[in-house]
Amino acid sequence: MAETIKERMTRKKNPAILPYVYYDKEFMKYEDAGLGIATNSLHYGTLVFGGIRGYVLENGDIAVFRLKDHHARLMNASKIMAYGVDYSYEAFYEIIKKTIELNDIKGNFYIRPFLFCDEAQVGPKLRNLTFDLAVYMMLMDEYADTSKGITFLTSSYTKYADISISTKAKVAGGYVNSMMATHQANIAGFDEALLFNSQGMLAEASVANTLVVHRGQVITPPIGSGALEGITIRSVIELLEYNNIPVEKADVDRSTLYTADELIITGTAMQIGHGSEVDGRKFTHSEIPGPIVALLKKEMAAVLTMQHPLSEKWMVIFKK
Repeated sequence: MAETIKERMTRKKNPAILPYVYYDKEFMKYEDAGLGIATNSLHYGTLVFGGIRGYVLENGDIAVFRLKDHHARLMNASKIMAYGVDYSYEAFYEIIKKTIELNDIKGNFYIRPFLFCDEAQVGPKLRNLTFDLAVYMMLMDEYADTSKGITFLTSSYTKYADISISTKAKVAGGYVNSMMATHQANIAGFDEALLFNSQGMLAEASVANTLVVHRGQVITPPIGSGALEGITIRSVIELLEYNNIPVEKADVDRSTLYTADELIITGTAMQIGHGSEVDGRKFTHSEIPGPIVALLKKEMAAVLTMQHPLSEKWMVIFKK
């Protein structure tokens, strides 16, 4: 007997994905949210997504990191891409709250809200297409082992410019760029890839923003470099400034990278990690975290456990 769509969805489901999702303006089981094989967002890469971290506190409450900022970025992406999706923060909050409640979450987790079109229209056209919001969640503690240094390859794949695909919206089609760079790094024996822009300046890692510590100065590529306007790196910069450590937004060339003391990577999934080497050249602080990344890890851990002055500003609490 032929396998049903629901049975196939159940069989192929990542076991970390939580049972309940928000889809088609309803809350339902993951396996009931089937998509057709002719879906527009599948064929043309038009899906736009976000990534949000959630943490279970000692008292059982759920703390979600910078929910309002993630909502704003997703709605800005809708505007950039002309999708016409405009959920208020209050409506978005209620969807996240209900999905958390239905899933009865017991461990740290990841929230993936996204805007998509499930219409079966052929052709790379947006006119008359309808996009909407969907949300799923999955258990996630560590996306990668950030306790040890990450090895990097400077990729031959160039980070695209905003004039081609928006670098301020997490457009699914654009992540082929990251995927190819990561694959190139992995088959060469490296953990991760660094992408440079067409001017030969550092843009970002494949799925994370970057900061370089060079001669005692913390530097991060400017927005015009092609780097995503990351919410975690914005938080990291605020934490450094809170500790009276200035951050310069400036171009970083390959030679500056090769002679850096520390390479710090930040992102929702990655959180905060450090590079041990790039193209076989070790950083001054390689195997163990350098002083800046060690400070950031300590500060962020305090934020996420509601023990930092910035916790109330950044963390949204959902009572158990």
